[in-house]
Amino acid sequence: MTSSLGSTAIRVAGALSGAVFVPSLSETVQILRLEISRLLGVEDCSSIKLILGGKTLQDSQLLSALNLGPTSRVLVTRGQAASHPVNAETEKLETLERLCRVVENLSGGNEKEGRYQLSLENQAGSQVRFKPEDQRALIMGLTMHQRGKKSMLKGDFITAQEELLLAEEAFGICDPGLIANIDNVGMVMLDIVWCAYKLQDSRRLAVCRDRLTRARQAFTQAYGPNLERARKLNGAFQPEQATFVRLGALEGVVSYYAGDLEAASAGLSAAKEKLLKLKVSDHYLLMLQDMGYEVKESTRALRFSGNDIDAAVHFISQQRGLEKERKAKRLRQQEWSQERAKYGRTTSGAFVDVEPLDIICNMGYEKSIVAEALRQTDNDASAALETVLDPSKRAAIALQLALTASNAQPDQAAEAASNDSRTQQLAKALARSMAEAMQGVETPTPSGAASSCQSTHVAVAQNVHPPDGAEKSADPCEVQEAEPFQSEKDTELENEIVASVQGGADPLDAYDMNLTEEEDVINTFLALLLSQSG
Repeated sequence: MTSSLGSTAIRVAGALSGAVFVPSLSETVQILRLEISRLLGVEDCSSIKLILGGKTLQDSQLLSALNLGPTSRVLVTRGQAASHPVNAETEKLETLERLCRVVENLSGGNEKEGRYQLSLENQAGSQVRFKPEDQRALIMGLTMHQRGKKSMLKGDFITAQEELLLAEEAFGICDPGLIANIDNVGMVMLDIVWCAYKLQDSRRLAVCRDRLTRARQAFTQAYGPNLERARKLNGAFQPEQATFVRLGALEGVVSYYAGDLEAASAGLSAAKEKLLKLKVSDHYLLMLQDMGYEVKESTRALRFSGNDIDAAVHFISQQRGLEKERKAKRLRQQEWSQERAKYGRTTSGAFVDVEPLDIICNMGYEKSIVAEALRQTDNDASAALETVLDPSKRAAIALQLALTASNAQPDQAAEAASNDSRTQQLAKALARSMAEAMQGVETPTPSGAASSCQSTHVAVAQNVHPPDGAEKSADPCEVQEAEPFQSEKDTELENEIVASVQGGADPLDAYDMNLTEEEDVINTFLALLLSQSG
């Protein structure tokens, strides 16, 4: 986004690429839409859709409220008449638009329609909470980055570059303070430049120096000026070194195309020096395999430990233990997503929050009563605690739950049981409620608490809707544009995104680069420099 001669340029992509000029950022989205329609020669501007950070822009929004940055691009899509043939570009734009909608659902913007729940976690293993708009943008960025990397593996670098630019844009609209200490932003920038190299786009490579500079700054913020934050997190192991090999190689290539041969030589030489330190010893690799370790984990361990065989064995043992913890955590998440459906939703349409539920349950209260208190108080932990501490209120909730259970429609198997049995169960429940009310606060054995989440990736847990007859009236958060049923294409995209993000459940996978291509790049351009100097 740039300003000149009393007008402001907004970068766009998709059906229209380049810059679109508007009088100022004080204008509304409608003015931008009208100008784009004029440039496209479209009379009906309502057929133009504008998307930023996975959100469809509305005409009434002010441009100044969109937090447009220097890397922001507004995705432009347009409706197509039935008489027009469907071409590859149109299909790509439709897929991008659908992708943005699906990611919006997955990131919690339309939780009621989605089948999955996505949560964000840091590398230390704790779930991180953000404002809804920041979480939406972060998940959009992480998801598009995963999708871009998948396209890169397929060799489709054109599509990958588009997806990575959307990821960069999504990160760009996040609160800067939230992304200052994560390396995901730098990784995206690095992958964008790598795509430009693979596409042999020398024109774009020559102007990529700024993006690489910002990538290095992002890594410095994330790891510390002297990698002190990385060492605190990973100890003596150095998983980030492969990232610096690719960064140095690309800095050398970009400098070469920019005509700065001295900087190119310095960057490539530094990258080669780091690369040599990451070479895995074949002898030690065979030793680890003889010990029963797999090739992939052995290679990673030796590279991260600098070919220290003892440290590599310790690293493998440590990672196997962490993987068991991650699997157990994912199982608990899946169990909770199924369990929470039976508690219904709060007045704001949210599910019961597991953290205050576990805290209050550990004080000795029945889980169903605590869950209902949280549901009634819209997950206000203090108000819910006051409710369960009050014997009369607690008894009232127990009575309400017992009556609800007795009035629930039984299935055929339950119908076979006699009404006397249900009456006896209700009587017992009422007796327990009254006894608890008379005794005040009891201290039964605390119920098990679900553990908090772990690791730097997008974690996925299945989101099961409450059954028919559950609390549906307490869900006023209708999304007007949401379709009543999810299309088959949306479902396929959702499954694909979730599968790709789940594939990133290993927090060190992003650093596990092969580096064969980087080695070829370094040697090729060093040879070019040598031939030119001669």
